[in-house]
Amino acid sequence: MTGDKTERNPRGAGRKLKPPDQKYKSHNIKFLPGEWEKIKELALSAGLSASEYVRKKALER
Repeated sequence: MTGDKTERNPRGAGRKLKPPDQKYKSHNIKFLPGEWEKIKELALSAGLSASEYVRKKALER
């Protein structure tokens, strides 16, 4: 059984690689404990994870 080959695995096994513009890069942001709790509450009420909520709010115009 052969599939599409990936750059990392010539046999084609494993998950296919995402294009570079669709990969997330990790960054650290510091919050006070009370600030983080408020963000988690707001994210929960918006139906988002805390990371998704912060990303959405940071990129709003």
